[in-house]
Amino acid sequence: MLGLALLGVFPASARSQDAGFALSSGDFAAGIGAAAVFFAPSVLNINQAPADCGPCPRKNVPFFDRWAIGRGSPVAARAGDVGVAALALATWWDLGREGVDPDLVASLESAAWAAAAAELLKAAIARKRPVLYGTQARAAVNRDDSQRSLPSVHTSTAFALATSYILTRGRLYGEGALSGRNLAAVATATLVGILRVAGGRHFPSDVVAGAALGAASAIVVHKIKF
Repeated sequence: MLGLALLGVFPASARSQDAGFALSSGDFAAGIGAAAVFFAPSVLNINQAPADCGPCPRKNVPFFDRWAIGRGSPVAARAGDVGVAALALATWWDLGREGVDPDLVASLESAAWAAAAAELLKAAIARKRPVLYGTQARAAVNRDDSQRSLPSVHTSTAFALATSYILTRGRLYGEGALSGRNLAAVATATLVGILRVAGGRHFPSDVVAGAALGAASAIVVHKIKF
């Protein structure tokens, strides 16, 4: 649980809670909207067809992504899952340890919309995953998600969590982005992206796009809520 361990190194900061806080209709609408967007590709049958090649020509992959072909450690891929979960648990524990408040809700909504937008974009863009260019391509051709590489949902979610956390601590405590806790959150989110590439699930550009989408999601949510 890397994210939890990293954030745990730094002492918790006390903050006052809004005793009168309650979830608004807008919060419920945001949650329902994010869920609808996330499941839209499956419900609308977007990009559910098998890949049209396997293995596919490597020349179709941009040179800056080509080096990622052939990587595919299951351990690294699973570690990426753990990294996102750890970052969520760590940041949500810190933001909500005294009760649910707008800051915790903002983090939840940021992550939800980042994941939803990334999932919809993956289906719409239909970029092939690295596995379709390697030796395991034939086994992956018929997988539902083999053409859902760009952007990385894991990285998008991780950077939404990290960005929301940084924005919250900056607003409440005046902390800069380079404070210990904030750096720990960004480091964990970055590690998630690296692990997704090492796990053979994404190209580097998928991860960069996911990071940008996640950060943008958190910024938009915080602009709306605060």
